[in-house]
Amino acid sequence: MLLALMLGVSTDLERASVIGFGIGLFVDLNLIGAPLGLTALVYALAAGGANRLQQSLTGDVVWVPAAIAFGGTALALGAHVVMSELVGVDSLGAAELIKVVLVAGVLNAALALPGNRLLQWAWGPTNELTGAIA
Repeated sequence: MLLALMLGVSTDLERASVIGFGIGLFVDLNLIGAPLGLTALVYALAAGGANRLQQSLTGDVVWVPAAIAFGGTALALGAHVVMSELVGVDSLGAAELIKVVLVAGVLNAALALPGNRLLQWAWGPTNELTGAIA
């Protein structure tokens, strides 16, 4: 999830959504009992949402990737649980969901800054006009 969110922060919308979908599809293939494509859809939407949020923010604030990682994790996990219930797959209850969101959100927020720097290093310099990786 963190990789998809940080791709949304670091790259353009199309690349982030496509790679987020691919990451989610890989996760789906490793989950037993989950409908194929559900996690892929959630990860693609999370990456796209992170990209749109990053583009709407002005200035270069250090804590933005951590905030996007925490909020994106919470929204994506909540969306995954709701969509799982809609397709008839048992998922987490409310108490378990809150615990998972807090733990995963805090962990992703803590890893967001080094993860974002690592992605920027791996992809190379960004385009100054769009913020997209060249």
